[in-house]
Amino acid sequence: MKASTLASITSISTLKTVKRASAAALALTIAQSAAVFAVDIDGDQVYVGDTVIGQDDTVKGNVLHSDGRLTVQGTVEGNIDQSGDGRVDVDGGLVKGNINERDNGGVNVFNEGIVEGNIDERGDGQVSVKEESLVKGDISERGLKGVTVNNSDVEGNISERGYGDVNLENECLVKGNVSERNAGNVNDDGTCDVEGNIG
Repeated sequence: MKASTLASITSISTLKTVKRASAAALALTIAQSAAVFAVDIDGDQVYVGDTVIGQDDTVKGNVLHSDGRLTVQGTVEGNIDQSGDGRVDVDGGLVKGNINERDNGGVNVFNEGIVEGNIDERGDGQVSVKEESLVKGDISERGLKGVTVNNSDVEGNISERGYGDVNLENECLVKGNVSERNAGNVNDDGTCDVEGNIG
């Protein structure tokens, strides 16, 4: 890591007065030359670059992540906010809060991963829930791609408001409603159980 980056880290306490959104942008500026960068700001973790939260790791606050893949194999007790060119992979991990993805990446929950909150994808990525995983909240996708639920459960509603499809596959279960409000379709392979309405 460059000396200028190290100098910035030593004065990171000045970030305490910066709003969290601004802190994430500042961390990105500081870490442009670093592969991975992490800062603790009022209990929230700010990461830049490819990051793995391992099976034995627990993040007690929120996670602010940008530019790279965030892989959750352990536990995040707060929310995840992802921006920039990257994605969120819940690979057998547990996210107790919401996942918000704003830019080009997507959100993938697989390998028996669990998201207890909502998933909101507002960029060009897709939302995929597969391999016996569980989303307890709602899934909302507003960009160019869609939502796929394969051999997994969603206890809330699924809403697709962009140009992508909603694909229900391989004995999935959706307890809420499924809606597609733009150019896409709802595709059900006939093996899934939707307890709410489809429209």
